[in-house]
Amino acid sequence: MLAQVTSTLAHRNVDGIILAASRRDDATALRTLRSARIPHVCLSRRADFLDSDVVGIDDDAAATTLMQHMLSHSFTEIATVIGPRFSTASLAREQAFVRTAAAAGITISGDRKISTRGQQRRGTAGGRASLLRPDSTEGRRVRE
Repeated sequence: MLAQVTSTLAHRNVDGIILAASRRDDATALRTLRSARIPHVCLSRRADFLDSDVVGIDDDAAATTLMQHMLSHSFTEIATVIGPRFSTASLAREQAFVRTAAAAGITISGDRKISTRGQQRRGTAGGRASLLRPDSTEGRRVRE
């Protein structure tokens, strides 16, 4: 869909584009803009196999800071809930969470590392599952 939109915009001679909803696999759309010499910048997402200007955050640094904050409050039973691991941002965040906790002597085991498909309903279910005790009857009923 984005490829069709960028093609239309290229034919309308726009001066520039900010892509706030690009996905990792939108390289075709970005190639269209590049070949039409239309300046563009992506917000928070990088395209696979094609360099493009991106405005975003340092996911590793942000996740490290978040985990350090949690640890500063003496939390030790920690779970993480991220989006899909195929997302470079989600994966980088999870790795930073786990690494930072491990540096403080806290292990985040596999059953406490929850990955969702990025939908609110699944994220909510993952969050509930991580907050409920493993021996909780209610915890066994929580499903995506």
